[in-house]
Amino acid sequence: MAELVKTKSFKKLIDDYILEFSLEIPTGPVDACKKALHSIKEKKKDKFLNDILQDLIKIDASDLLAEKSIERLYKSLQVIAKVTTEEKINRFKKLTINGIIYQNETTENEYELYLNILDSITEYEFIILSILNDFYPTILITGRKDESCGFLDEINYSNYKKIINEFKTKKVQVNILEKELIDILKEATKLKSDEISDYKRLLNSKGLVELDIVFGGDYYKFKSISTIGQKFMEFINREGIE
Repeated sequence: MAELVKTKSFKKLIDDYILEFSLEIPTGPVDACKKALHSIKEKKKDKFLNDILQDLIKIDASDLLAEKSIERLYKSLQVIAKVTTEEKINRFKKLTINGIIYQNETTENEYELYLNILDSITEYEFIILSILNDFYPTILITGRKDESCGFLDEINYSNYKKIINEFKTKKVQVNILEKELIDILKEATKLKSDEISDYKRLLNSKGLVELDIVFGGDYYKFKSISTIGQKFMEFINREGIE
């Protein structure tokens, strides 16, 4: 006799969750989902808040304003509930901590802008933006092969940072072909060229990268990271707590 495969309905899945975490007994399936979703959201907020407070224990808060610190923490909590990846949650933690530590150097408008940017971009967009930020301003992106220095023929995602840092140390500005940059982005993201082109336009529509029109307007190539994009990356990468 074939062994019976045990199955579980979605309703049973939610009911088990509610029983496991001792939530209020729901009045029906819709109410059950609402209670479960609310519980998940609150747990995520609680963990985020606890992690932030644990890190902030290490700092001297003498020059910080309590009201401004709480407001920035509150603004972050408003968006953290819908974040689903650990990588993005960690970026929100870093952004929030830096927003509190460097509150006297960052306006409320700037902090809200950085929160909105992080909330709106995907993991792929963040990776692309990070790589463009690594290049800027050492690397000029060009579409003409005769303008390339040629030293990037063997460049890949694993060694490009080392090469870029060497040129930054020497304060030398060099050119990179659009194709060479796309190859690095493809290796870093595992996306196809046409998919990277889509993300390129998305980042441009959000004001985070600048594009140039080439080939009679049929193709857009990267020009550089935008001023806003650069400020955002600098802020989120800033050393917060040592």
